[in-house]
Amino acid sequence: SPCGKRLATAGGDKKVRVWEVRGLLKQLGRLAEASPEGDEAQVAAGEVANPKLLATLADHQGPVNCVRFSHSGRYLATGADDHLVNVHELQPGQGGPSLGSAPNVENWAKWVTFSGHQKNVVDLAWNPDDSMVATCSLDNTVRVWSVQRATQLAVFQDHSSFVKGVVWDPLGKYLASQSDDKSVIIRSVDGWQVVSTVHDPFRKALDNTFSTRLSWSPDGSGIIAMNAFQPIVEAKGRGGKESRDWRHTAAILSRGSWERSHDFVGHQAPVVASAFNPFLYRKKKGGGKEGAAGKSMSTCVALGSQDCKITVWMSQTSRPLLIAKTFFSRSIVDLCWSPCGHALFAASVDGSIAYFYFSRAELGAAVPKAEMEKLMRDTYGDIRGGGLAIAEDAGLMQLEDEAGSPVRPSQQMQQGNGFASPKLVGRGIISPPQKKKSPAHAFPSQAERQVEMRRADGRRRINPVQMTGNRAGPVVVQKALKPKSGGGKDGGSLRKTVAQRRLVPEPTNGPPAKRLNSGSPSRMAPQGTKIMHQRNLLCAAPQPQGIAPSALPAPVLSAPEYSRNISQQISAVEGKPVYVEALNSLEGRAAQCHLTVRSSDKTLWQEQISERAILVAGSPKVLAVATRNGFLHIFSQHGRRLLPPMCLGAPAAFLVCGDRTRSPLTPLSEQETPQDKDRRQWRVLAISSAGKLFLWDMKQMACTLEADVTSICVSEGNASILAARLSAGGVPLVVLSNRHALAYNAGLKCWLRVADGAHLLSDFSSSLASGGGGASGELSELNAAASAVASASGAGSFLGVSPLEQRRATGRHLEFMLSAARTLKNEEDYRRWLGLYVRHLCAESESDKLQEVCEELLGPVTSLQGGAGHAMPAGWEPNIGSLDKRTLLRKIALPAMAGGAKPMQRLANQFLEILQEAQ
Repeated sequence: SPCGKRLATAGGDKKVRVWEVRGLLKQLGRLAEASPEGDEAQVAAGEVANPKLLATLADHQGPVNCVRFSHSGRYLATGADDHLVNVHELQPGQGGPSLGSAPNVENWAKWVTFSGHQKNVVDLAWNPDDSMVATCSLDNTVRVWSVQRATQLAVFQDHSSFVKGVVWDPLGKYLASQSDDKSVIIRSVDGWQVVSTVHDPFRKALDNTFSTRLSWSPDGSGIIAMNAFQPIVEAKGRGGKESRDWRHTAAILSRGSWERSHDFVGHQAPVVASAFNPFLYRKKKGGGKEGAAGKSMSTCVALGSQDCKITVWMSQTSRPLLIAKTFFSRSIVDLCWSPCGHALFAASVDGSIAYFYFSRAELGAAVPKAEMEKLMRDTYGDIRGGGLAIAEDAGLMQLEDEAGSPVRPSQQMQQGNGFASPKLVGRGIISPPQKKKSPAHAFPSQAERQVEMRRADGRRRINPVQMTGNRAGPVVVQKALKPKSGGGKDGGSLRKTVAQRRLVPEPTNGPPAKRLNSGSPSRMAPQGTKIMHQRNLLCAAPQPQGIAPSALPAPVLSAPEYSRNISQQISAVEGKPVYVEALNSLEGRAAQCHLTVRSSDKTLWQEQISERAILVAGSPKVLAVATRNGFLHIFSQHGRRLLPPMCLGAPAAFLVCGDRTRSPLTPLSEQETPQDKDRRQWRVLAISSAGKLFLWDMKQMACTLEADVTSICVSEGNASILAARLSAGGVPLVVLSNRHALAYNAGLKCWLRVADGAHLLSDFSSSLASGGGGASGELSELNAAASAVASASGAGSFLGVSPLEQRRATGRHLEFMLSAARTLKNEEDYRRWLGLYVRHLCAESESDKLQEVCEELLGPVTSLQGGAGHAMPAGWEPNIGSLDKRTLLRKIALPAMAGGAKPMQRLANQFLEILQEAQ
């Protein structure tokens, strides 16, 4: 126990015994001080007193497999083969007699019994504040119970085989379990999400162990996992040739990465039990004072194996501190340390318990608890939470005085109940609340307002009255009590003192209220009315009538199904991914969603909304949460709400933010400025189930685009929408289940199809599918996917296709890709497809189309307008995105034409002269 007085044992006799070991530990300490070198010969048999039996608990109907004291020592939890978990509480006085045992000295009364496991309970553990108990069983589950509420909080079914070990993080953030499925699962307490599943050290391990009692280091830095089986590399022979020898080990899993850092090697059978010493130790340098090199701290851990041996290790040494070989005849099953850290108790299947005492010279100097707490605070932060913060700077104090002290909700409640608000007498000193004096015209006293009645059997009854409100007089609602049959004195008195009538509220509109059997005002009101109190009258107020739609339009898209847990990576901080987790309340309960944003093992912020979430998305700047009732919640990167809930009109079907609004296949442009990158991180794209598309800039608090996807759903038939995002150029893009892709043109106010499978006969169709010929990027990937679906459905056939038709199909494909790249504002794709298209026109000697392309790139030049006779468009734009059209003509189109036939070369030379003259 934490006080060091008691030791609890359990066994196959279905009983739990509590022993007094304080005297034993004191005697062992004196012997260790008398023999600092630990000479066993000086400890004669009989010098150490036997432990005294304090209590015997016989509440289980099967062998008891585990027993654990709570950290406070008040409770004792046990798990057994009868599938039950019993929690006993130490109460004052002497315990009663136990069947088959001596009378109990201490009174351990059963506090609660947890039933839920379907098979044997193998291990259990208390969380750091004793509010919860975690248990594991051969039914492949881990369950978490609330001790005070006597309820089950969670059931985990992630393991696929017997679960034989469970342990809590000393900081209270994680819960770890180990199973015969050769895995260790670490869960976060916030939302009970699985943080990591470790398999590697246990892939070759045996599965015939009784238990795998893993343990967590006292500083929270790692877990020691049982039953690992690892190849140990050893150098043998003169040549130093390495050889692999598989050994049974205990693996250390480092906190955060949850990867195996090192192993404890030496046992000849599976390691099945472990226990960390509750202290950190600092070795002395040379037996004298602690030097600089001696300030490094180390942990101490005890291991028990099926080879009937116990080893004790210090983390800073390569050899064990103790190897106990001859104490047990069968496997070790459990280990525990005394609160002082000097005594180790070990239990075996052979029914015996051994104890080992270590002197200060063997372990080193124990690091004080205060220093350990400071170390953990420096490493993990203050996990206990803070209280009322007081300004320490003089300028901040002046600002506080100017702004005035805000009134807290608790203070408002006190003021409402007649208490004066607390005042700051000095810095950080709060004066006790003083009772306000009630004015003479205040409410009547409780005695004046209460109504006394007498029941038919003669007992008095005082009706409860309402204590709050601003009414001038009390509200008295009475229910006539039916006297006993036959009347009598009491019955007559009752009829004289109580009015035999019932107040029934009448609605202002509608039929009269029906009389109900219950006298409660809330139950006497007809459906659709509201009870209102006004002096001594009860009346029913009509519900406000609004204009309700006669019929709602059917949804165009289906919203995501309800999910209990939603997780999404939103960004990365210092190379570590940042995740948002949304935990929804269960169906049938009040709608709530608990949001948690964490990076690795650190919780960044938490928030709770009173609606169930269906979609979450985020970026390094903004987080968006869509709920089932069609609202959108927007938070900043640190959890600050940026807007009130936004009404979309229907539940969201798609939701993306920041970089996820763009294609992951498109690299960032080299010309992108930091301002452009920051602006992109503030974008939020949503499509509601009603078919409405919205694009917002949350930094400017503006909607930059609103569109409708209903036309897509109508035109594409049975195809459903798979994804929605922005192209590399910031154009809304929708990908369908048939892999067709459509982009929205804000100028034309319609959707343009930029990817389909209509070009299978093109010479470039195969290069898109294979990624050859430089066919990479967003547009190529979209069309390759669409072509693959069309080809699988047999949409295109090369049989009977002439070479001329294939060349024409290639030309149509290049025109389609060039116009699609321009629609998507994808500059790299536009440059590449422009060059390919110009070469194709030159090869086909299509001079008219080639001249149109060159004129469009050249723009309005006087000499060209007068000589060629082709009128240029009045609204000509000199750029395509950030690309200059004349630069494209000079560096891409004209060089491609120079390699063509003589007519194409002459046309290229003509445009080159005009371009040089214009520039």
